[in-house]
Amino acid sequence: RDWSDDVMGAATTAAVVTLFWACVGILGPIIVYFGNKRRLFKADPNTGIIIVMLVLTAICCWLFWVLAFLAQLNPLIGPDLSKHAACVVQCQWFNDCGKCQDYTYYE
Repeated sequence: RDWSDDVMGAATTAAVVTLFWACVGILGPIIVYFGNKRRLFKADPNTGIIIVMLVLTAICCWLFWVLAFLAQLNPLIGPDLSKHAACVVQCQWFNDCGKCQDYTYYE
């Protein structure tokens, strides 16, 4: 498996999610503004607040998502298991206790 496949998958995911939140942050306020102007909705004096709320929601949700996505894409630290813990995981999860016969396991 080539690492460029992972990069393309990550780039595609980032583009799709960014496009979604861009639509929420751009199309949502446009729909609210013109819907209120053309009286498609009940006239609301808080249209400006609703528009600001939609834009800030889109920005904050996208920012939260992108930070979590990037943190998982390139983690700073990995799991730090002792040899004993790694053998226990190997034996319990994969039923492969061949190399780990020295350790006592508790079930």
